[in-house]
Amino acid sequence: MKSNMWSIFHMAQVGSKVRVLRPENYWYRHEGVVVNVDQSGAHYSHLVRFEKPNYTGQNTCKFMIDELLEIAPPPTKPAKP
Repeated sequence: MKSNMWSIFHMAQVGSKVRVLRPENYWYRHEGVVVNVDQSGAHYSHLVRFEKPNYTGQNTCKFMIDELLEIAPPPTKPAKP
């Protein structure tokens, strides 16, 4: 049975902790947090922020959804009493 790769990758949303799967990227296999998802149909729609800046001092980069693996879902807000 073939698995549908889209079903694995479609879950990253704002606040999700993700791991980068793009081999040529500075942050390959590093973890970051999704800070913005472009809904306009852009090719690189997910903006991810990292704790460690790259060699030019940037700590954000845009990725396609299939270049990210969700590690943890966004934190849930506590219910008001």
